[in-house]
Amino acid sequence: MWPWSIDSPEQLANGKVYVVKLQESKVGRLSVNLRMAWGQELILTPVAALLPLCVLSKELDDQSRIRLGETMLQMNRYWGTPESATRIGSEVEAFKSALPILLG
Repeated sequence: MWPWSIDSPEQLANGKVYVVKLQESKVGRLSVNLRMAWGQELILTPVAALLPLCVLSKELDDQSRIRLGETMLQMNRYWGTPESATRIGSEVEAFKSALPILLG
């Protein structure tokens, strides 16, 4: 993923927790359901994909970690620039572009 810094929760003041639900529509398209203040999506969109992947990478064996890295590289290729990664809904499309690599 683009190199945003990650701080431990202890370093953050006045943090807020958001819950996002990944949903599939009747036509098979993935989307996220999230309620937040307008403008906050520019901060949370990149993190929405990065945080679970960071936690997951620590639990994987070496081969699976390599596949995860290749998947993340494909997501970066999809976005092309950090600015593109902040588009609402782009994380779902980026993941879909990397799904064949993940399923290998």
